[in-house]
Amino acid sequence: MGAMVLECTGFQPFARAIQRRIDIPIFSWGALLDYAYSVVVHRDYYGHV
Repeated sequence: MGAMVLECTGFQPFARAIQRRIDIPIFSWGALLDYAYSVVVHRDYYGHV
């Protein structure tokens, strides 16, 4: 297993502790939705390249 998704919102406060214990990335359904949204809707970039 390369990553874990916590689909129950009750576990979110423990995500960091779980990630440290099992040493794999932990995602929530909200984080995955944010990622999918950022793939589709790009924001303007202001800064140095």
